[in-house]
Amino acid sequence: DAYSAAEEAYSYARRGYNAGDIDDLQHYARRAYNAADDAMSYADECGCDDAYSSADEAYTQARRAYNEDELDSAEDYIRRAMSYAEDAMSAAEN
Repeated sequence: DAYSAAEEAYSYARRGYNAGDIDDLQHYARRAYNAADDAMSYADECGCDDAYSSADEAYTQARRAYNEDELDSAEDYIRRAMSYAEDAMSAAEN
């Protein structure tokens, strides 16, 4: 469901944020954006617009983190992805 997928995206984004090196961060960022994509699909199925929007933002930020080569910038993106994934979880709960 949308909540579980968003929770998975949050978990991977958090691991990426705490990774400490760019390769590990990118590994978790890829997993986070895939989970956020799943959350978008589930949210779309249930008509949960707020959850969809937040999952979409989480996807975008995680994807940016994955494509970023500088650790500091990637950490900023993955932190944002984590926040949006958390928002998607809250929206999916309601």
